[in-house]
Amino acid sequence: MKITGLGEAKVIDVGELVLPRRAGPPIKLVLRALPLGFNDRSEEMFPRPTPPMTGYAREKSGTKGKSVLVRDPMTGRPLPMYDEADPAFQAKRRERNQLSTTAMLHYAMGADANIAWTSKRDTFASDVDFYKAVYKEIVDFGFSIGDFTMMVEFILDISNLRADDLKEAKEDFLSEMS
Repeated sequence: MKITGLGEAKVIDVGELVLPRRAGPPIKLVLRALPLGFNDRSEEMFPRPTPPMTGYAREKSGTKGKSVLVRDPMTGRPLPMYDEADPAFQAKRRERNQLSTTAMLHYAMGADANIAWTSKRDTFASDVDFYKAVYKEIVDFGFSIGDFTMMVEFILDISNLRADDLKEAKEDFLSEMS
C-alpha cells in the first residue's frame, strides 16, 4: 500500500518517554506504537481462559414451579452458566493479562537501541515461558507502578488507542507488581 505524500515513511509512530527520578537523572525510553494485528498475535500467544461451567441457565415455568432450560434463540442450545469468580480462573485471567501487557511493553521497547534484554526468544520453549522471563526482567529492573502506568499510557497514546482498551490488563499487571 502507498499513501501519496508519505514516500517511504514509516507509519508506526515512535516517541520518547521521560520517566522522572527524584534521585538521579531521568530515564529516557524510546517506545514504538503497536501495529495493527498486535492484539491478534497476542490472542494467539495467550488465549483467553474459559471460566468453569457451573450448569445451564434455567427459568421457572408454569404454576408448579418447575424450571426449564433457557435456550439460545439462534441455535436452540441451552445457555451455559460460568463461574467467573472461580479463583483458578481469576489466576489464569490475571496471568494472561500480565503476559499480554508484557508482550506489549517488550514490543514497544524494541525501538530503543539502549535496551538490552537478557531473555532471548529462541532460548525458550514457548511464548509463555519467554514473556514470563521478560516480565521478571521488567520487575527486577525496579520500575515503579507509576513508571509502568506512564509507559502503558504513552504506548496507548502513540498507538491511538483508548485507555479503556488496556484497563483490565493494566490493573492485573499492577496487582502482580505490588
